Amino acid sequence: MENWNETVPLPEEDAELLKIRKDLKKRNWKTILTSLLLAAIMLFVSVYGIVPAVESLYWGPYDSGYSASQDTSDLKLVLQAHSELFQPGYGVGFIAHRTGFASYELNITRTDVATGEKEYMEGTLKRGKLSLDYSFWNLQTSMLSQRYFYRGRYSTPIRPVIASDLERTQKLLTELPSYVSLKAAVSFPEDLTMKQLMQSYLDYNYNSEDGITLHWVGVRNNNDDSDRSIPMCGFSLNYGGNGYGINEVYPELNLESFSVDGTHWEQHFKSLLEFSRDQAQKEKGISYFIGNENFYQYVLDYIAENGIMTYGVMVTGTPEGLLGMLDSGLASEIVLLDGWIDVG
Repeated sequence: MENWNETVPLPEEDAELLKIRKDLKKRNWKTILTSLLLAAIMLFVSVYGIVPAVESLYWGPYDSGYSASQDTSDLKLVLQAHSELFQPGYGVGFIAHRTGFASYELNITRTDVATGEKEYMEGTLKRGKLSLDYSFWNLQTSMLSQRYFYRGRYSTPIRPVIASDLERTQKLLTELPSYVSLKAAVSFPEDLTMKQLMQSYLDYNYNSEDGITLHWVGVRNNNDDSDRSIPMCGFSLNYGGNGYGINEVYPELNLESFSVDGTHWEQHFKSLLEFSRDQAQKEKGISYFIGNENFYQYVLDYIAENGIMTYGVMVTGTPEGLLGMLDSGLASEIVLLDGWIDVG
């Protein structure tokens, strides 16, 4: 009987088999490392290549077709053009925060040019679709009610200027102290051409003794005062802010401060309408009851046939300056919109 307690030596591992085993281990590690590297490369390409490429198919908040600067993005131009056309005396800007794939939250600031007061609201830009809070339209709704300019209102029929209204306004202006600044809508007794308006602009904006500054011009887009079915629109006399380089496509859209000329103002207003129309056609414009290309084209057709005429302006100034506009006959009616104590 064999002795089972006897130690039996195991055969030594074949040297060739050992080499093969080591080679397989190395290959396995190389395969794993290569796979990890390929996965990392694919992730990098996806995040920094494919995703941005797909996102670029959608309109982004800082995309610009006119300048390399984010300060002149198409979205900023759209908001500024819209505000200038329909929100007298206000400027608008925004900051965008990325929330997901081709999705952004917009923090919008609207500023009263005269007082510097700011209003904050929100919006979104999701896969190229712009959506703004209703608060963005509140100011526009009140201004477009046409209550402020006598010869540019919704009303059927237009009420006549009541003498007692003017008397009350004159009495109030007489009683107010000189250190009070006012914002007002001034209606003209008859429509003025841009050349005629330019003379008033030079008389007031460059004459500090009158204490009057013209800010926004209401432009007629309907022949009948009693039929104001077309919303009021106009343009600002606060120059700049519409971007750089865009004038090559839309002449005078960025109205320079030295362009104190009725011809430049006319071209500026046309370019505002053309730019807004083109953006609406690209489905980049603000989607609202006046935010489609049909409205802008209608106004362009109207001014091409009838010229660019104004029925009134929004101004800021002193009580004495506003009384002077009434006394000179330039103003047929003045509606006071706001007032503040001038501590400057």
